[in-house]
Amino acid sequence: MSDLQEVTRASFFELLKTNDFDTITVAMICKAAKISRRTFYRCFSSIEEIVEDMVYDDFLGPPIKLRSVLAMDTMKSGTLLCTESVLTLVSEKRELYAKLLDFRGYQSLAQTIVSKTYDFNMKVFGSYIDDPVELDFSSYMIASSQAMIVDWWIREQKDISPGQLAKLSNAWVFSHFREVKSDPDFKIKELSS
Repeated sequence: MSDLQEVTRASFFELLKTNDFDTITVAMICKAAKISRRTFYRCFSSIEEIVEDMVYDDFLGPPIKLRSVLAMDTMKSGTLLCTESVLTLVSEKRELYAKLLDFRGYQSLAQTIVSKTYDFNMKVFGSYIDDPVELDFSSYMIASSQAMIVDWWIREQKDISPGQLAKLSNAWVFSHFREVKSDPDFKIKELSS
């Protein structure tokens, strides 16, 4: 990310601390960042893209970094480590995320999280799930579960720590996925019988 993009994002986040998303304009961001409108549009196509970039960085940054240095598939605690890293970043920006829960309508943050993490899940799970329907379902199920958990956490459960929530997610979402993944006799067709 360029320095101009960083300055633009930082200015948007500062404005978001004291304004609702719907009231922030490109002109306000440009003034705060001391950039021209043209420069803004060289950095981002819209204000929504700033939010999408933050979601991508916070939700995919830690897993991408950890997967690049650790053999995640062989580590029992790999998913827990990734999840806790993501939730720690979200927790640090909790006030910003709270203001973005419905930035494009009801549960739009959750929808953005799903859209950003689904493609990543498709790549990761695609290395060991051959069936395209199962791959699509599992990628979407994990992405949407995490998105709804974050939405619930920000809206309702402010006292749960990132570590606690990561353990709950690991136990209730990822552990069941690992059981299915490790069962050599499991086939998606068996669900219909």
